[in-house]
Amino acid sequence: MLLEIEHDSSSEVAVSDDVIAWTVMPVGAGSGALYVFDRVGDGDSVVQLPDGVVDDLRASGGLVSWTSTDTAAENLADVSYLYRATASASGYDGPDLAGFPGGSVTASLAGDRTAWLENAGTRQWLVGGAVIPVLERG
Repeated sequence: MLLEIEHDSSSEVAVSDDVIAWTVMPVGAGSGALYVFDRVGDGDSVVQLPDGVVDDLRASGGLVSWTSTDTAAENLADVSYLYRATASASGYDGPDLAGFPGGSVTASLAGDRTAWLENAGTRQWLVGGAVIPVLERG
């Protein structure tokens, strides 16, 4: 697959066996987007990225994580996100998007394992966990 896009220098790319993910941040003002191509299910999806710059985009299996810095905020705030791009992995019709808890500044993935740094005032906590394969909704 070959893709040519017009973008600014803040664009990011991540690849795993299951997905190819890339950001497109428009030149000038406006919100960007995260594009994810599901190589397993041969589908694609888009996540709108309002008012944020994506840093540290990562992919592992069908999961994608990134940190977004809201540059319009008075105090620059980092928030990390986890995206399950492969709809069949979650057992639902569409992909799943979740924010890591607290003021997370960096998140990482390895298979179904995840870890992130969480700001807690003057301290940072390293938190680890696993991503469950199917969400239970009540």
